[in-house]
Amino acid sequence: MSGRAMRWAWSVLLLLGACSLPVLAAADLIWDSTRHAGALATGEAVVVLREVMVAGQAARLQAEAEIPAPGARHLAAGPDNGLVYASATAEGQLKFIDLATAQQVHQVPAAAPQPGPLLYHPVLHKLASFNGPGTVTLFDTQSRAYEGLLPLGAPALAALLAPDGRVVAALPEQGQLLVLALRPFRVLARLPLPPSCQAGPALVADPATLRVFLPCATGQIAVFDLRQGEWLTDWQPAVSPAGTDLLAQQLFWDATGHRLLALTAQGQLVQCAPTQAEARILLRLPAGSVAAWDSPAQRLVVATPAEGASAAAPSFAYSFQFVQVP
Repeated sequence: MSGRAMRWAWSVLLLLGACSLPVLAAADLIWDSTRHAGALATGEAVVVLREVMVAGQAARLQAEAEIPAPGARHLAAGPDNGLVYASATAEGQLKFIDLATAQQVHQVPAAAPQPGPLLYHPVLHKLASFNGPGTVTLFDTQSRAYEGLLPLGAPALAALLAPDGRVVAALPEQGQLLVLALRPFRVLARLPLPPSCQAGPALVADPATLRVFLPCATGQIAVFDLRQGEWLTDWQPAVSPAGTDLLAQQLFWDATGHRLLALTAQGQLVQCAPTQAEARILLRLPAGSVAAWDSPAQRLVVATPAEGASAAAPSFAYSFQFVQVP
């Protein structure tokens, strides 16, 4: 990242008119399209999910197993090894769960309290854990040893592994976008967020262009060019449909359709593309739903909290389904 002067602006997608912070999803859901399996962290357990095929019927999504993990809110998937990594804050443990057997296969003590977003690098076999005290730790999943800790100065609300292997994290308390390298483990750049942009709880990247999309609490989407190291104005998503008040809960990038999708706190899935005059609501899910994007099948993997269900039985507290996206 160069020290060139920043060009400040942001692109508006779908959230105009909302001035409060977006609602952070209470659960984390990941999906492995190759293994047709995934996991949901509910805060009490990690629920392993499996796609079930029945002759003559549509594919079903069902809960296969439930691994106790008190305090687990964040997950990371290992596409190279079929593992899911979960931070169980109440136990102070980092858990390793095998998707194939739906069982916990290992655990190690967490390096820091209040673990936040987890990221796994499948080439380096490194797991980065952003922690509540404002640090990030690096764990080698092959040697199963911690390799380093970096002070950040503030907690990361959202983070992603960019297609080029760098890590991007949003630190709203400091008003910064952070760029890190995992080998060697170091901070590459600290960049101010656009004016009036307090980062929301989601980040997503377009792997073809290395553009990173960041929702702002003002109801806007900021677009950062990771190659050029600057905020852009030439990618102009459309304004939210008239009469709506939408908050971004999750972002997905559909590489096939070259479109940005946003799941709102109210359950709307909204699409925006540069050629559209305005954002378009594609479908509606129950409020509070959390989802993962299954790119090959062009569908959402959805978990919805069940009304009145007991938190003591996390899998029964949710319903699960595939939702095809037009």
